[in-house]
Formats: sequence, structure tokens, C-alpha cells
Amino acid sequence: MTVKAVLSALQFRKVLPHTERTLEISLPDNSTVKYVVQKLSEKVGIDIEELLKSKKVVIILKNRVLQYEEEADHKLSEGESLIFINPLIGG
Repeated sequence: MTVKAVLSALQFRKVLPHTERTLEISLPDNSTVKYVVQKLSEKVGIDIEELLKSKKVVIILKNRVLQYEEEADHKLSEGESLIFINPLIGG
């Protein structure tokens, strides 16, 4: 199975050139969001799980913000995209 990860948060811009911030990731079937986060953390050298838990970064999945602490075990499907962004604040 293949999913796409788009690493748009500022934390990734500091360590990855623009051309390396969209990744196609091959995964075993029934892989979870947490598994992808662990694999990406190893690849980029950033503790992404800590960024998600501290809410400095959020994941957009299926046009909504994924609640990482509650949905880390969500099983991904072929072709899904996970977009890692900084949360929007202000008003």
C-alpha cells in the first residue's frame, strides 16, 4: 500500500528542501497513522510524535484535522494523503 505525506509545517522546512517535503511511502497493509509518524520521524530526524502531542503540528486526513492522541491507531487506506501543517490560530 502507498500513502502520501506532505510535510508543510515550519519545523520540516528547516531540515528538508522543498523538493523533499512530499513523500510517497510504501507501507504494509493495515498500517496506522502512528506507524507512518514513526517512519517519517526516522527519515527526517525529528520527533514528529512529540510535535503532534504538543499540538505544534497537526495532521489533515480526509479533509479534517486528525486528533492524534485519539486516532493514532487509525488504519490507513491505499492512496490516502496525510498533510502535516502548523495549526491555524488567531482570529
